[in-house]
Parts: sequence; C-alpha cells; structure tokens
Amino acid sequence: MNIINLTPHEISVHTHVGATATYIGDVVNVPASGNVARVDETRTIINELMPMGITVDVVSYSDVTGLPEPQENTIYIVSALVAARVPERRDVYMPGKAVRDDEGRIIGCEGLSQVPAPVSVDPDAPYPDIDPWDDMGFPTTVSIQVDIQSEDEQHDYENLAALLGAGVIFDWKQSPVKVTFFRKREVR
Repeated sequence: MNIINLTPHEISVHTHVGATATYIGDVVNVPASGNVARVDETRTIINELMPMGITVDVVSYSDVTGLPEPQENTIYIVSALVAARVPERRDVYMPGKAVRDDEGRIIGCEGLSQVPAPVSVDPDAPYPDIDPWDDMGFPTTVSIQVDIQSEDEQHDYENLAALLGAGVIFDWKQSPVKVTFFRKREVR
C-alpha cells in the first residue's frame, strides 16, 4: 500500500494495538510528498473592525487542485477541507484526532479518518410504498386550525390529504377554519 501525503507537513500517525484502540506510542511518519492538494478559495472583505484594522471576510470554496486521479493500492492524505470536497473518493484520507504533548502542542494524529461517502439516489427508482397512517401510533384523525385566505390554499390542503392517502374535512363555521385529516379505511 502506497501512502502519499499531499499536505505541506510530515504526518506522524500514532498506531494502536487491538480492538480497544489504545494508542501505545508507535508512530508511522509519513513525509510530505512535495505536492499539496488544496481547495481554491475566494475571499471577499465585508467589514473592518476599527480601530484595530482587523478585516472580516466571507470565504467560498470551489475546486480541488493537486489531487491525482485514483491509483491502485494508493491512498492520499490531505487536509480535512480537501477531503470534505471529494467525499466520493474512497482513496482520500485526512489526519485523525490530534495527539498533543504535555504542553498542548500537536505532535501527530490518532490514525486516519475519512468523510462519509455520499449517498447515491437513483432518480428513476420508485418511491417506497409507505402508508403514513399505518399502525405505528399515528392517530386516525388530525385536526389543525388554519387561516385559509383563498381557494388555492384550500386546494393545497386537499392535495396534502391526497398525498397522505387521507380524507379532509373543512369546518368553515370556525375561525380560523378547522381542517381535519382522517384515515381512509377500506371497507371489506
């Protein structure tokens, strides 16, 4: 397994033994490769704190640069910011939790970390057949008081009822209007 460090610093990865992840001080030093993966950023100054002259800016991030294409048996160590921009890359890791000396200085990391893989959704997949009125403790009726101002708003509630597979009753004698959704039961 090749480990390529695409940060500007050597990374001291503290290893562990056993399932308890007790870090015993064994260290794997991964030298900087000389290439650095970065995220392009744009900064716009929005304020200056006077009289100190400290600027406040808004930062936006865009493309990742310096990250090679995946290679077999190779992983890349990058900054957390770079890793967050490429969650689909399962060959990209970032330093794990910081290991500090007695004076609080960072001297390494506990293993390596990854950002969660993105969830892929097939837009053509059918929606699951879910009955929101099933026997999971949902009531058979739900009433709300709403201030309906137009016929369009009434249609919105009728459409919501249709989506839920429910019936709906409007009590126009009350102000605001009482809208009751009820479970449609099949007659057998």
